[in-house]
Amino acid sequence: GLVRPDEAQEAQEALRAPVNTDELLVVEPPGRIIGGRYEIVKSLASGGMGTVYVATQIDLGRKVALKVMADEDEDLQERFRREAMALADVSHPGIVEIYDFIPVTPESEGRSYLIMTFIEGVDLEAYIHAKPEGKIPQAEALELVLPVVSAIVELHANGIIHRDLKPANFVRFLRADGHPSSK
Repeated sequence: GLVRPDEAQEAQEALRAPVNTDELLVVEPPGRIIGGRYEIVKSLASGGMGTVYVATQIDLGRKVALKVMADEDEDLQERFRREAMALADVSHPGIVEIYDFIPVTPESEGRSYLIMTFIEGVDLEAYIHAKPEGKIPQAEALELVLPVVSAIVELHANGIIHRDLKPANFVRFLRADGHPSSK
């Protein structure tokens, strides 16, 4: 997740707390409509904060990533909302774009949803582990790391600290010119 510097102490305490992801798994069946606008296609990934799905934005017919906050705790829901608001103000090629945020409502069954750019690719951790000896060529590594570094600089310039930098949280994809990049 992302956090502003004044929330860093709270964030560090939350990171030290044990998390049982089995309890946090949110299961949204394919075909379910979220917020009247997004149809779940399939599960993409799960983690300590919730589950990410591939969905279709019905009115525009585009693929999106839909993140579901798993925990109904009000403090965590508020952090999730603040993350959406912070990211919505940032525009950078190395950062996914936030399209929409659906807050907790009676219709949302106590859950909130973050809708963002869907990136066709593979997370960097899986990509690296799939390579012989877990290594990628230096030139490609630079193409993958530079957008991440640039994105972190942009986040910091906007007063945002990314608290969970690791290869699994970045997606490797191919740009229109066929060169690899990451977000």
